[in-house]
Amino acid sequence: MERPAAGALLSLVSTALRSYWLHAVPDVPFTQSPLLPVRMLVVVLANVSTTYALILLAMTYRQSGLQPPSSVRSNALWVGTAVAALAVGVPVLATEVRHLGTDAISTMSAVISLASTLADMTTILLVAPILGVAYMLRGGRLAWVWWAMGISGAMWLFYDARMWLGPLLPGDAAQNAELLRTLRTSGLVLLGLAGWLQRTALAPQQSPAAESSAQTHAGVS
Repeated sequence: MERPAAGALLSLVSTALRSYWLHAVPDVPFTQSPLLPVRMLVVVLANVSTTYALILLAMTYRQSGLQPPSSVRSNALWVGTAVAALAVGVPVLATEVRHLGTDAISTMSAVISLASTLADMTTILLVAPILGVAYMLRGGRLAWVWWAMGISGAMWLFYDARMWLGPLLPGDAAQNAELLRTLRTSGLVLLGLAGWLQRTALAPQQSPAAESSAQTHAGVS
């Protein structure tokens, strides 16, 4: 879980850079900030780190022999996540690719968007295998790690689809889209929660007998 933690930390840094500029120089767009190249680098590293970690996590079920059996439900989940990933990602990719090479600011902004979109598409696609392993491990302590990671990926799906979902919800579409933007925070929190759950699950467990003996000795002394 070191790589997801590094990715989450870098995501926090990228947000902090943008927030700092918006508060310090509110009259100047961040795209004209000298911090833009730094944020571009941080965003690319954050997405590469997080995505690589998720790929390793999704592939561990094959290495451990915990390959979920193929079924109509699992195949439908695979197809659904693949369609969702393409639906939310391809339009953005097509738009941002055209901005590459236009000028320095447009190119750096496009790189940021491309890195984020490709990472989100991969995360959404990996929801299926991650949730499949979580279901297989149900009842065990490690299952919660996989559930947290899978739900985190689902949060990014709704986050990326906020412009589509906004008009479908009651109320103002623009306000709904901004509310759905907060799901990004939920995705990052769940990612951190998965790391904490894994650390807890893999920590040495003291047997009841040993704990009782330790309490007895403490009482005697």
